Amino acid sequence: MAPTLWLLIAARAAQGLGAASMMALSMAFVAETVPQPRIGRAMGLLGTMSAVGTALGPSLGGVLIAGFGWRAIFFVTAPLGLLTFVLARRYLPADVPTRKLGRRGFDYVGTLLLALTLGAYLLAVTLKHGVFGTLSLALLLAAAVGLGLFVLAERRATSPLIRLTNFRNPVLSAGLAMSALVSTVMMTTLVLGPFHLSRALGIQPALIGLVMSAGPVVAALTGVPAGRMVDRLGPIGWSLSG
Repeated sequence: MAPTLWLLIAARAAQGLGAASMMALSMAFVAETVPQPRIGRAMGLLGTMSAVGTALGPSLGGVLIAGFGWRAIFFVTAPLGLLTFVLARRYLPADVPTRKLGRRGFDYVGTLLLALTLGAYLLAVTLKHGVFGTLSLALLLAAAVGLGLFVLAERRATSPLIRLTNFRNPVLSAGLAMSALVSTVMMTTLVLGPFHLSRALGIQPALIGLVMSAGPVVAALTGVPAGRMVDRLGPIGWSLSG
């Protein structure tokens, strides 16, 4: 429904904000609503459903684009969003109002610096069709400076967006580093994969969706069993057995 490209980009940015909130809050909902002995199983189910959505996205998107045009991939999310809203209102427990003492507010400076840093980095690796040039170098330098300012701001913030002291835990730091690597590979594949398959290999949109669904299907099949193993062996025991 967007009449111009810039309005479409702005709407996609708003969608991205909502999606980021949903991805972060879903883990918190599980931690608060699921008993401790079953958290691993619930997290595995959450991962399975996320993988199912990732698998359906490219495959269903390819079918919709081939049959109804690219606008169909946006229209189909509207009823899904309404259904999610109704289910959340119906089944998620309501917050109990409590008096919070010592509330320190939100880290606006850290959030702004993080957004600008990530934005500069993303533009550096996507502009000029992947050709590294002066603009890319300038954006990478800006991202590096922004990262340094973000760390400095988090050290001074009374309520930091990221508590840097948590990185002193070697187990947590290793887990976060591995998660960052996995997320980088996954998102790079999802974002750049369709363009490579269509432009370099000449594959049709419907088939591209099926190719892109191979990895998420494997993740969907292994999510729940992995969660059960975590409940039985614990996260460290599961990592050693893997």
